[in-house]
Amino acid sequence: MNRKVIKSILNKKLNDWTKSIKDPEVQKLCKKNSIVTGGCIASMLLNEEAKDYDVYFRDKETAYRVAKYYVDEFNKAHVGTEATVVDGEKLWKGDQLNDRSLVEQFGVKTSAAKAITPDRVVIYIRSNGVAAEKEELLNSPFEDAVEAINDADQVDEKMLETVGEKKDPYRPVFLSSNAITLADKIQLVIRFYGEVEELHKNYDFVHCTNSFDYGKNELVLKSEALECLLNKQLKYVGSKYPLCSVIRTRKFIKRGFHIDAGQFLKMLFQVSQLDLTDINVLEEQLIGVDSSFFVQLIQALRSKQEADSSFKVEESYVASIIDKIF
Repeated sequence: MNRKVIKSILNKKLNDWTKSIKDPEVQKLCKKNSIVTGGCIASMLLNEEAKDYDVYFRDKETAYRVAKYYVDEFNKAHVGTEATVVDGEKLWKGDQLNDRSLVEQFGVKTSAAKAITPDRVVIYIRSNGVAAEKEELLNSPFEDAVEAINDADQVDEKMLETVGEKKDPYRPVFLSSNAITLADKIQLVIRFYGEVEELHKNYDFVHCTNSFDYGKNELVLKSEALECLLNKQLKYVGSKYPLCSVIRTRKFIKRGFHIDAGQFLKMLFQVSQLDLTDINVLEEQLIGVDSSFFVQLIQALRSKQEADSSFKVEESYVASIIDKIF
């Protein structure tokens, strides 16, 4: 597809989505501050159907307001599900937890709450850490339930509709701590926000760095990204989350991309600088994978740490948990 066609498709998609938002203030923020980047533009450039559209936001206020709107919608539609949105800036008063309901109602470990920095917007879901419109979505065969850095794996659209049952478009169907999946292929990422240059500091592979600024109606196609797409090449540019990048390469290789040993070395060198025995660091590094399996791993480690203050994360213990989970 050419530039004109891609802009037209993205404008139509985001126009349809924003029209579905019932709160006029949230709708206004989304029209002004939404940015699309990641795999959908890459797919369209290759004349492939976009699996989903990853929407990021320009500022924290928009990310928080959007998350709050859709979490409230999900809670209303699914009685018994309890989810909440936390603004890291308002979470603590000195050393005191400002919102005790996180611990008492949502079961958040104090150590996990302490890891939330003031710049964060986080969704908490009681018990499971994730929530879905249908139980089948949690048991789908895809490996990464929600990827919150580049392009999210598609939630199976066939599972979202029941024959003869009319459902609202663009309703929230899947929640994780970092992102909200809507019906009709919209993925709202709340883990990161900022202008395009800031968003791409969290990215890892060059081919995903094209972008569309909805508020400014600007499509940016980078020459290096286009070259990597044409060659189906994974070129690693460095990321805050190298462990996630190593795991993500599986997905791209399945899609026909190739990667040389040097790119793996760049990722592994960055991983070697991390202290993965620190549970907070390990959780942060897995943020872009966000698989329910890894949620179980972090929960198991935190529970062990809460029960035994002398507990230290060791390779053999982590390996035993991973073998049980997977």
